[in-house]
Amino acid sequence: MQAPAFTPPLRKPAIERKPFVTHDGTRIMVAHFYPHGQERGILLIPPLIGGSFILFGRQFGYLVRQGYRVVSFNYRGHDLSEGRFSLLETFDDVLDIARHLRNEFPETPLVALGICSGSMPIFHVLDKDPEILTRLVFVNAIHHLQQTATPIQAVRMYVRRCGLHLPSSLGAAATEVFEEIFPDIDKGPDHFGILHYDRVAMSRISWEYLIPRHPNTRFRSDIPTLCVYGRHDEMLKLDDADQEEAYRRAFEERFSNIDFDTFASDHFMTGIKEDVARSIHQFLHDLSEIPLPTGF
Repeated sequence: MQAPAFTPPLRKPAIERKPFVTHDGTRIMVAHFYPHGQERGILLIPPLIGGSFILFGRQFGYLVRQGYRVVSFNYRGHDLSEGRFSLLETFDDVLDIARHLRNEFPETPLVALGICSGSMPIFHVLDKDPEILTRLVFVNAIHHLQQTATPIQAVRMYVRRCGLHLPSSLGAAATEVFEEIFPDIDKGPDHFGILHYDRVAMSRISWEYLIPRHPNTRFRSDIPTLCVYGRHDEMLKLDDADQEEAYRRAFEERFSNIDFDTFASDHFMTGIKEDVARSIHQFLHDLSEIPLPTGF
């Protein structure tokens, strides 16, 4: 896919950090990366668990330079965001922010962009209030909570690393499992990335993972959707032809108006992040021609 010709300015995107109050009064820190000049649309990018919004300002700086505002935030329990982290509260927080952006900027296209586990809160928005979104983009995204590891697989990972010894805490057990799945992310018995386990609703999040009732993934969406993935993604097992076919089918079952773009890359799109951004830019190039929702 070839992006429209455009010569980006060489200046860095401007960033504004400001608190946002969620449905239950929790203050979370939201970042707006503003384009220089006319704004073509807003990209709402849920962060990764243990990660910071700063990541996406850097990763999608190309799209900011093309005229898109990137909005991301730190999940509750992360850094300056208040509260304790849990999955369902996280999903509702993304829904809150999406509704706020649609109400505050009713004439601006709103695109949800989900990377890896960032797809899950977007699924929640699609289940609860799909008409607020204009387009959807997924990049190496999971399509269910247990995709990277089922509970049985997680136990096997722990046993492979530690034998039959009981862990000293849930955090210690999680660290061993995460070392298998996410070896390059900073972690320890008390933290995963910037998320410290004393700010996690640990028992609640364990049940949310073991019995994943949310988000509801039985929706069907006709919103124009782009799914980008790396064919050598070992984390999602997309280097296996049968797994790749099943992965595509899982998205096709939920999204009737979906396009795929694939790259010979790993889960982190190493070395080709700007190529991925160009693919997204091509997909979004006609946003100004799309009728926007009314009644907000």
